[in-house]
Amino acid sequence: MLLCFAILACGAYVITRFYSIILVAYVVEESLIQKAPDGADTGRIRARFQGLVHSLPDRRSRFERLIEMSQVLEKVQKLDPAGMEQLLSIDD
Repeated sequence: MLLCFAILACGAYVITRFYSIILVAYVVEESLIQKAPDGADTGRIRARFQGLVHSLPDRRSRFERLIEMSQVLEKVQKLDPAGMEQLLSIDD
């Protein structure tokens, strides 16, 4: 019984580690859409966000950038066009 619990716990840990960056990316992307300036093209925001995420060289840098974006997004009610541009810029 204890062995089954240990195997289940290890499996849950591995799944959580694998999917955590996917979950964070989803939440940040949706926050960008919700806080986008009025009239912003959601398709274009999604494409730029995906381009930004995939332009980063490794998993760690993706996660760090997503956390940075999340911290900015939690502080604002609505982004202005300059703020959106800054968040989605690749050479940040």
